[in-house]
Amino acid sequence: MKKNVDEFLSYEEIKTIYSENPKIFKELINNKPDFGFKKIGNINFVDTNENFNKLRNFCFNNGFSDNIEIYEIPIHSGVEGRDGKIHVTIANSVTISNEDGSLLRFLPSKAGGIVISRLFVTPENQSKGYGTMLMNLFLSITILSITKFPEIELECTGFLNVGSEVIINPISSQIKFFRKFGFRVVKEESEYPEYVKMKFDFSKFVENEENMKKILRK
Repeated sequence: MKKNVDEFLSYEEIKTIYSENPKIFKELINNKPDFGFKKIGNINFVDTNENFNKLRNFCFNNGFSDNIEIYEIPIHSGVEGRDGKIHVTIANSVTISNEDGSLLRFLPSKAGGIVISRLFVTPENQSKGYGTMLMNLFLSITILSITKFPEIELECTGFLNVGSEVIINPISSQIKFFRKFGFRVVKEESEYPEYVKMKFDFSKFVENEENMKKILRK
């Protein structure tokens, strides 16, 4: 099942509102119940790129099993920087969601690649292979829609915000999970000192023969 989340503004509409009056836009964000930022720093818009569009179009133009839902929505996320201010990033995103509520969300990166911004497995389904299923599905989509792997990155934060709830997942556990799929910690420092950045390394991925078998069976 695929859908656009029509009740939300589009990415383009949000960007237009910001360009018309950045100050009022910051106040609107600061007054959102789920944000409540006290000090907002930079607001960064990340436009779609060719690789993101190929992935997006494949998701919306190809069939998946009935228990998989695909939807597109602009998202905003805020992280505290070294200056003590909350810096907000706004981008379009595509979410691959399982019927139990587990999901993987990706969005474009500034460098023309892809960012995995969220991988969430419902607490009752932890350690049952749902996260692995979503990662394999995402990598399958990438192989089928793009002739070569783009740069894929993610940040290990040690937690996940789900509504008003904060779910703790140690950074060490996150690193261990993503290493199975060919992601490696990169030496360059994350934009945010308490997080760990990882990037996809296809050569490391194919070293795991079982990974390739799972992909080829799709």
